[in-house]
Amino acid sequence: MNHLVFSEELSPSGKTKKVSIRSEYDGTFLGWILWSGRWRQYVFSPNIQFETIWSHDCLEDLKNRIIGLNKEQRDILRRRKKAKSYEEKV
Repeated sequence: MNHLVFSEELSPSGKTKKVSIRSEYDGTFLGWILWSGRWRQYVFSPNIQFETIWSHDCLEDLKNRIIGLNKEQRDILRRRKKAKSYEEKV
């Protein structure tokens, strides 16, 4: 059962996504999934204004969402690289 609500929007650069995470139970803002250029992958940034407690189910939902976003971003980068390579040959 999913206990988290994910809301996607484009980051200010427009190149990656920014995903807010809220509790399905009461709508509490829990944090963001953001692209980290330093780590070259999506990461979770928790809301540090208050302490949260996470069950293994919620952590699994969060993990799966990050894995999906990272796969999607790798596919986008692969397609861009392939298109650029094709343009250089033409």
